[in-house]
Formats: sequence, C-alpha cells, structure tokens
Amino acid sequence: MKKLTSLLFCIAMLFSLTACGSKVSDDALDAFEAVIQNMAKMKSADYVLTMDATNKEGDQKMTLEGSYNLQNAKPLLSASLSMEMDNEKQEDAIQFYIDGDYMYLNLMEFMKQKQSLAGMLPTEELPSLDTAADTFKLPKDELKKYLKEASLKGDTLTMVFDCEKIMDVSKESGSSTSQLSANTTINKLNLVMELKDNAMKKTTISMDITQTVAGEKEATSADIDIEFKNINKATPIQFPDFTDYIETESSLLAGFM
Repeated sequence: MKKLTSLLFCIAMLFSLTACGSKVSDDALDAFEAVIQNMAKMKSADYVLTMDATNKEGDQKMTLEGSYNLQNAKPLLSASLSMEMDNEKQEDAIQFYIDGDYMYLNLMEFMKQKQSLAGMLPTEELPSLDTAADTFKLPKDELKKYLKEASLKGDTLTMVFDCEKIMDVSKESGSSTSQLSANTTINKLNLVMELKDNAMKKTTISMDITQTVAGEKEATSADIDIEFKNINKATPIQFPDFTDYIETESSLLAGFM
C-alpha cells in the first residue's frame, strides 16, 4: 500500500507542478491548457487506467476501469480494480459504486457494504475553478520551470519533467507530501498524451522512483495508461444488485486512505 501511495503521490506531483528551457514549446503548453479546459466539460465517460510496475518483488499490474456520469443532480460512478502479481490474477478485487443516495463497496465478494451519502457532501457551496476558455489560463512562465521538454507533434503532446526541481519544491513545501518525498525520489517522469479535438484521448505516464524502506533503497519503474471513451455520451452504467449490501456508518474508504 505504501508503494502504491508513493506512485499516486508522483502522479499528483505531475499534475500539480506541470510544465524550462529552449525545448519547451508554447504550442505544447497551449494544447495542455486546452486539455484542462475540456476535461472540465467531461460530464460523463467510460475510463480505463492501467499501471504496470516492476520492482524487486517482480512485475505487478493494476487495472481500474468503470464509468461516471455527472450530468444529473446525483452523480453515478462505477469502478472496478483488478490486480496481477507473479502471474496470479485477482479480477474485480475491489468494486466501488455511487448510485442514488448511497456508495457501495464490494471487497472480493467477502465484504459488501453500503453507506449513505447524506451528511458526507458539503452543505455549503464550495469555491469552484472556472476552466472556461476565456477565464482559465495556465501560469506558463512559472510552470516552465518544472519542464525539461514540452513538444507538440501532430496530435501527440510530450512532456519531460525536471525531477530534481520537482523534488526540491516538494521537500521545501512543508506539507504532508514533503514527508513522503523524504523517503521517495522521482528519477524519471514523462508524459505522452494523445489528443483529439483538443481533448485528451489517452495518456501514458512513465516514471522511475526510488524509495527508502527500512534503510534500504528500492527502485520501481511504472507505466500508467489512462484512456477515456464515450465522452459525454451518457452511456448507461450497469450496476449490480445491491440487496445483499449491509449498511454501515463508518467510512467505506477509511481503510484505503
């Protein structure tokens, strides 16, 4: 779980410290800006996220797939996590849903629970990020500091990040991520994005990280693919029968945070 958390930390750093040098194309940053604007307009989609990782424990693969629909007052979501390690597969090990007024969790068919969304969602209006094309602008000059290269060739956007600068900022931030980065070093962080109509079709994130565990350094390489399909087509989400799910008041996600 700590390794997975570290990988997710690296992804978070990727999107929060995006985008120096003569190899950084303004056209590429313009395209990335358009992608962010269009992602805010994706109210429904099917998605697949796959992560292939290699470390001293062997090869590991994780697949997260499902659908979401935010077009109505109540959000709909399905997510299924499958894992593979040393040729041992666990299909649909964790299944998570949001339907109506409840969220549902199915853990390997062993534990099926549901929890009411009442009281979990904020009652006050939260400030929102306006990503409309005429208002949202990337701070490109600032973001360029964290890129070694950014190029746009046809419909392919490529970004190569300056890992040393990302790690320096993380360590100096004083936030909770700085504690994690003290034991985790990002050695490589690249992004290749396939675009269609100024929107993200598929993204591949390649990274190499080194973690210090019990005084020993462990290297991990990972490739993460993210793909969206049926964007804004509001395709029906197939939910299972929830009649045998037991209601609980404790957070369903507490064990995974």
